[in-house]
Amino acid sequence: MKVRLFSIFILMLSCFIPAVSSGLSGTYVSKAGQVTLTLVIRDSGNGSVSGTLTSSSTGQPMQVSGQSDGDSCNGTIIGSGGTIFFEAMKEGNGVRLILIQPDAKGMPDYNKAQELMFKRSSGTPFGSGGNPLAGRRGNPLSGNPLAKGSTGDSLSGTYRGGGLKLTLNGTAGNYTGTLIFNGTRYPVSATGSGGQLRGAFQSGSDRFPFSGTLRGNTLSFQTGGSSYRLTKAGNRPPANPLQKRSGVFAGAGAGVAPAGSRVTSREYGFSFQPPAGWIAKPNPGAGYLMQSPNHKGVILVSRHAYQSLEKMRAEAAGGLIDPKSNVRLLPAGGFERVGNNGFGGPLEGTIQGKQAKAYLLGLISPYGGGVSILVAVTPESYTSQYPDFAKQIAASVQFFEPAQ
Repeated sequence: MKVRLFSIFILMLSCFIPAVSSGLSGTYVSKAGQVTLTLVIRDSGNGSVSGTLTSSSTGQPMQVSGQSDGDSCNGTIIGSGGTIFFEAMKEGNGVRLILIQPDAKGMPDYNKAQELMFKRSSGTPFGSGGNPLAGRRGNPLSGNPLAKGSTGDSLSGTYRGGGLKLTLNGTAGNYTGTLIFNGTRYPVSATGSGGQLRGAFQSGSDRFPFSGTLRGNTLSFQTGGSSYRLTKAGNRPPANPLQKRSGVFAGAGAGVAPAGSRVTSREYGFSFQPPAGWIAKPNPGAGYLMQSPNHKGVILVSRHAYQSLEKMRAEAAGGLIDPKSNVRLLPAGGFERVGNNGFGGPLEGTIQGKQAKAYLLGLISPYGGGVSILVAVTPESYTSQYPDFAKQIAASVQFFEPAQ
C-alpha cells in the first residue's frame, strides 16, 4: 500500500518494541532573560526519571520525577512553593522542556504552557547536592520562566494553526527549528526582528522561502502564495462562550492525560476517551500513544486526511507495509462497518521482525479527514478485548472544527 497517508502509524509503531536509547541522563542549561536554568535528569533505564531544576535567581533545586520512554519523559517538578507539570523530549544534543502550570483542580493547564530549549552542559548544577527543604524560605518557583516578568526572545517558541506546527529557537535574530505539516517534519532556518520573520524550510534537496509577521500572539505565516494564521503556544485567545462548537471538550490538550481524562486535540479537531486503564500521551507530530500497566501492547490514535471511507478502506486493504521501518501488517479478515462513519478490521504480520497482531479502525469527520485507531500486540496476547478497545475509543470520539 502507499505509505504516505499511514506513515504516522509506521513512525509510531517503533514503540511496539523498546528502542535502544542513550536516555536523557545529563545536565542541561537554558537562559530565560537574566535567569539561568539548570536541568539535571537521571534516567534509570527502567522507565523512570528523577533529577532537579534549579534557577539562578534562587540557587535552590526543585525536584523532578516522572516516567521515561527513552528519548522523552513527563512528570512533575516540586518545590516548597508548589508543583508544576513537565514534558521533556530529546532534540539533538539538548532537551526541549515544556512547563505546564496546574489549573484550579490541580490538573495540567496547557493554556499556561511554555517551551524552553536546554543545551547539554558538563558543568556543575546550581545547588547540586543541597537539601531542597533547607535554607531560604523564598518560593523556588519564583525563578520559573512561566512567572510574570520573565523575558525571552519574542519570536522563539511554538506556533500552531491551520494544520501547521512551527517551532523556532534562537537568539539575536537567528533561528532554527522545525515545521510540521501532515506529520512530516521540515528543517527551518530564519532571521527576524521587530516581529518580522524571514526564512526557508527544506524538503529533500529543495528549499522553500517563507515570511511571517508576529502581532501579539498571532503569527501570519506566508509561503508559496498560501497564508496561515498561527497562534503561539501558551497564549491561546480566550474562547467566546457564545460561539457554536460541536463536541469540544476541555481535556488534556496536547499533553499526557491522567488516567480517566478525556484527550482533546484542538489543532486537529477531535477528542476521545481512553479505555479504562490506558494512559495517553502525545507523540509529537504523530498523534497519541496509549499504554497500560494492565494490558500488553499499544494503542495509537492519529488524524488522517482521507475524505471518504471508501478511499481509506481501499488503501487499508493493502496493509501497512514499510521495508525501511521493518513493518509489515496485512489484513487478516474482512473489514466491518463501525457506526455510521467508520470501518475496522484485523491485521497480522511483523513489526521490527517480531510477530504482531493488530486491529485497525478508521473514522471520517464531517469537517474533513478523520481519526485512525490502531491497537497492536503480540499474537499470543491478542484477545477480543483489543478490537473492543479500538471500538470503545471510536464510540467516544467527538469531532469539531479544527482551530485555525
